[in-house]
Amino acid sequence: AVVSTQSTGEYSIFYVGTESLALTNCILTNGSRKVWSYDPTTKECRLESKSVNKMLIKRFSNIEKIKSCKIIGILIGTLGIKNFREVIDRMKQVIKAADKKFYIV
Repeated sequence: AVVSTQSTGEYSIFYVGTESLALTNCILTNGSRKVWSYDPTTKECRLESKSVNKMLIKRFSNIEKIKSCKIIGILIGTLGIKNFREVIDRMKQVIKAADKKFYIV
């Protein structure tokens, strides 16, 4: 649920659910907002931050590992996603700009 104050346009986000990719995406796309989460399985409520979210920490760790690689593999799991070719082309551009090699599987 989004709580909005009309006068300033400021709001916080309250996420209900277990820690998941949806929560991580919520934190990333609303970086300037406070994101509160409630996990019904543990009955815990907490203020999320980029440093607290486990999936986000794992993502940052993986990004650091990729930065040190010389060769990167791009695994295409589905062709049914809208604009997947544009995404692959953009990935190739970024990888080439970083002076790395890539393979597509």
